[in-house]
Amino acid sequence: READRGDFRGRGRLGAVDAAERHQNWGSEALSVHEPLLNRERYPYACTYREYLTDDARLVLATLRGAVAAGAVALNYTRVAGFEVGRDEVTLTLRDMLGGEELRVRGAAVVNAAGPWVESVLGLGAAGSEGSRLHLSKGVHIALSRERLPLSNMVMMTHEDGRPVFAIPRGQVVYVGTTDTSVEGGPGYWPTVSAADVDYLLKPVNAHFRGSDATAADVVGSWAGLRPLIRQPGKAAREMSRRDEIWQHEERFISIAGGKLTGYRKMAEQVLKRVGEVLKRDVALADPLQVLPGGDIPDLHEAVAAVANRYELSDRVALRLVRLYGNEVVDVLGSEPRQIAGGVFAEEVLWALKRESAQRLEDVVYRRLRVPWFRPGESQTVALAALELMGDSLGWDGRRRDEELRTVRDRLRDDLAFSAA
Repeated sequence: READRGDFRGRGRLGAVDAAERHQNWGSEALSVHEPLLNRERYPYACTYREYLTDDARLVLATLRGAVAAGAVALNYTRVAGFEVGRDEVTLTLRDMLGGEELRVRGAAVVNAAGPWVESVLGLGAAGSEGSRLHLSKGVHIALSRERLPLSNMVMMTHEDGRPVFAIPRGQVVYVGTTDTSVEGGPGYWPTVSAADVDYLLKPVNAHFRGSDATAADVVGSWAGLRPLIRQPGKAAREMSRRDEIWQHEERFISIAGGKLTGYRKMAEQVLKRVGEVLKRDVALADPLQVLPGGDIPDLHEAVAAVANRYELSDRVALRLVRLYGNEVVDVLGSEPRQIAGGVFAEEVLWALKRESAQRLEDVVYRRLRVPWFRPGESQTVALAALELMGDSLGWDGRRRDEELRTVRDRLRDDLAFSAA
């Protein structure tokens, strides 16, 4: 509940709430006020509770920036082309995927945290093939226009197969997910969204909300990811544990597989403990709960109000900015931000280039600004404005600019080209 309404009564560093706020029971009368679209004849009661959301791409960027601030070197668009494990060190061959150059680096230990590609890095064959220790599961989200499905709260629905499906308002959309289907073969690059995936997610929407007869034609965005589950023979993907495992390829090459995003810090602690055993010294984090860049927000409501007041913005636009940049919003926007779309600013593009290692237009539009999924009506406008800013900053010629724009437009088209598979 309260996914996008401005009820942000977070308390303290970890957002703890009073016991009285943890849940409420709503009857038909309360539902008619808070979620009038819900089919109250079929679902006359609801238990409401506070839930917390994250943004996976922004979390990764914040984690990388935190690591760099602590002395790490982060390389974008760099692929591991090979590795050799020696008695005292591991040698990696890396390839620059933009310039084509190769370089070799050496380390006393290497951690392979490549998610669905862990086994590909190890060279043990494609995940999902015979003998694989991973089982890949695809999770799909689709987005419907907020006007088409005007929800105020996050709603947890139940699919006819018993699996929970969530409808979550954000920005211009309500996004619905997720699926949990097995993927045969290797992880590939972009998981596809099939017509069957869309039908699966629309079925509970149409069953739970009055007057909803949404079809694939109503979908304005989609995305998919892969879960690298630890294989459990005889179980369907949705029945498999989300546990994590640490594997050791010889002494100095350590892999981490499985797990969930919510436990990523604990997984990192466990990996560092294993690295410390290899190096025979303590490499544990001094503060495992250290706040990431932008994450120091004791009260989200106050942060949103402060941004809205400072820049004379609506609460919804201010909420978008705080969600993306946390307490760094003023650092991002400066004193006189230039608006390039209803809720997006030129300074965000420049920040992505200077602070977040963006190299491609797709990086900015999709993974930094998050526009196609949560503000799809502004995708084309933002892409054109960001192209001009990036082209000028990075010295792109006309051919490169055409290529970058074509890539984004192709991706926008593919987001809605649901395969029959």
